Amino acid sequence: MFVNYCLLLFGLFESSAFITFHGFASSWLRLTSPVALPPSKLVVEGILPSSQPDDFDISTKCSCKNTLNTTDSSNSSGSKATFRVSSEGGFQPPLSTVSLQSSNVNIPPLLNKSLYWYVIGETTQFLPNKLHKIQVWDKLYVVWRSVEGHLHALQDTCSHRSASLSNGKIIHDRIACPYHGYEFDTNGTLVVVPGIQITKYVSCYSVTKFDILEKNGWVYLNILPSNATDTTKHLLDTIYSEPEASRRMFRPVFLQMDYLCYSRVLSENILDLMHIPFTHTFGNIDHPAPIREDPPTLLDDFPYHYQSRYLYKTSNQTIAKFIFGSEVVTIENEFILPHTTISRVIFDKYVKTVVASVLPIGNNKTRMFTKVYRNFWVPPLFKPLGDLFMYGMMYIAMLQDKKIVDNIDPTCINGKFNMKYDRLQNIYRKLFRKFIHEKI
Repeated sequence: MFVNYCLLLFGLFESSAFITFHGFASSWLRLTSPVALPPSKLVVEGILPSSQPDDFDISTKCSCKNTLNTTDSSNSSGSKATFRVSSEGGFQPPLSTVSLQSSNVNIPPLLNKSLYWYVIGETTQFLPNKLHKIQVWDKLYVVWRSVEGHLHALQDTCSHRSASLSNGKIIHDRIACPYHGYEFDTNGTLVVVPGIQITKYVSCYSVTKFDILEKNGWVYLNILPSNATDTTKHLLDTIYSEPEASRRMFRPVFLQMDYLCYSRVLSENILDLMHIPFTHTFGNIDHPAPIREDPPTLLDDFPYHYQSRYLYKTSNQTIAKFIFGSEVVTIENEFILPHTTISRVIFDKYVKTVVASVLPIGNNKTRMFTKVYRNFWVPPLFKPLGDLFMYGMMYIAMLQDKKIVDNIDPTCINGKFNMKYDRLQNIYRKLFRKFIHEKI
């Protein structure tokens, strides 16, 4: 029922009847939306490469300054273009000077846990004393929350005869196997064998323990075996946190949806700027390409965090143009390995950010968790309507993407060529195939 109301509201937004309220709505929403962030302008000086996306070199120098100016320098055959992108009301992590040859990415061996975290659900989905079967890359885990509120994760296979522990039950914060009643504690140690006293403990009695944490409304499972020396604070630092999560003026809406496709395909789809006008109803089909592009840049705030920025002409179907009257928006597309993507739309002093995390259930089954942040329509009186509206818009957008990615031939997921604005997806693909998973 809630989803139906969302879809109805989104349909109303596109209908001619709603357009009659444009003058009133735009004035009302401007007055009720707070000035959420202090002005912040980014000066970007860069080389816009003219070579093919699969073989390009980026050398980008970026610096944050309190100046605002937009210039449009000509750029042909890879000549230097200096331009300033207005991001008023936005926030930009510090950018590093990088040189990346995307056809020969050279990254040191992985020595941390940041590449092995996967979102497995929303915090509210995990109730005390309820067992959950979780599947990641075709491997099974059992997760539960204790009555004290702590989350635990073990291998979902009893060490005795391999029965599924998630089909068992919880007894005094221990998990009991449904087959023979063997009980394991939260560390995976076998502590009770009905009818038999354990006099000598052997390591093979245990089941593997995995780290599991809550952060910013999501539950994260690390698929590397737990290390007793890792503290919770250290582990939390290995999970990326979007800036919006720590800013009180931003309000998130949570969604999730299942897809029948390879996980990397779904993440690449989110990073793909040029599909928007043709797959979705809110793109500018008359001007599908951005006015300006800041090529993919390695950020220095977190490992394997890349970003591209675009200056984009809005269409009449977007919130930025229809409600707030913005002719141009700044779009920041980002990824953080293994499966976090961010799409941030900045217009005037307003920001709408979509943070997505993809869970690879199997090779061709994927679940996407999404948070949609906004710093408008947040006063108490307008929160419910704003939540409903953003939920409906994002739900329809996810369905539109699902129609495409679910029907991509799994034997041809790499395509045959790349174009100019495929650069960010290309870098993601190369790093993903090298460090995360190479589909056979």
